[in-house]
Amino acid sequence: MAYDRPTLPALITRINADLLGSLGTGDALRRAEAPVYGRVISYAVHGLYGYQQWAAAQAIPSTSDTEALDRWASIWLAGGRKAATTSAGTLTLTTTAGAVITAGRRAVALDGVEYVVTGSVTATGSSTTVNIEAIEAGAAGNRDAGQVLTLVSPIAGVQAAGIASALVGGADAETDDDLSARITARIQSPPQGGAEDDYVAWALECDGITRAWVTTAPPYVYVRVMAGSAIPSGAQVAAVQSYIDAPSRRPVTARLVVLAPVAAPLNLVISDLVPDTASVRMAVAEAFEAFILAEAAPGATITHSRLVQALSSAAGETSHTLVSPAADVTHAVGEIATVGTITWS
Repeated sequence: MAYDRPTLPALITRINADLLGSLGTGDALRRAEAPVYGRVISYAVHGLYGYQQWAAAQAIPSTSDTEALDRWASIWLAGGRKAATTSAGTLTLTTTAGAVITAGRRAVALDGVEYVVTGSVTATGSSTTVNIEAIEAGAAGNRDAGQVLTLVSPIAGVQAAGIASALVGGADAETDDDLSARITARIQSPPQGGAEDDYVAWALECDGITRAWVTTAPPYVYVRVMAGSAIPSGAQVAAVQSYIDAPSRRPVTARLVVLAPVAAPLNLVISDLVPDTASVRMAVAEAFEAFILAEAAPGATITHSRLVQALSSAAGETSHTLVSPAADVTHAVGEIATVGTITWS
């Protein structure tokens, strides 16, 4: 049976009645002291009820606040909350032979995200590639290949603008919702010495990894992982492989293969959007991304009806026609649907 916390007015009424009843008086005079005492006591009791309500919420991970949730994570999960990770890649610059690009030099993207050169390089020709990583950890540092980064300060013999490779590996710190879900999964599916759930849990303990799926073909165990909505980098895949391969985790008889799913971009053609405004288009695109994040899995079928339903849930959308895909979209083993393009017609 649910417990209803008394409201402040209810407490004032009840405590005043108790006080007056104890004093043996009838209706209190307008300026009598008893109702004043009753109101003060009611405020204090109301605060105690509030503290009790907060304390009760900390008793289980699903309702805990951030501080208590971190304490739960330290008990149930190896490593606790996953920290933010930094995106990395390369930057190719036009140079003259002999130019020196030193570690610590900064480059900035059009959106203001800054990157730092991680190793000094001396140019030997007209094009030089340096390793870079985002200065601040988080998903904001990820970007597609081919984007322009500009050096913050000039370097002799080096053009300021360069072309970046795909910058990947960045992930935000684990959210409370995601951390709570991992704790709940750990409680509901305790370690069993190498069951499928164990491999999923181990993969999700790795920084930046948010989803994992397991298939088996004895003696092989295949673990496919995703980093948010992005296909993980080779370095992330290798990190998961190394982590699960540790003697304290993977059973000695299993042959583990960690790999990234093959991206299968799902492109949409949408017509007759009502109302057809920039804000509604953006809301539809966000609903599409959320749907893919929730529904996509290696080898999974994207059902047409659920896709239409997801697009219809976009804020401000009244109606639309999904021209393509016109039916369910199937995927081969190892393929996963990813966010593609949206064509408006």
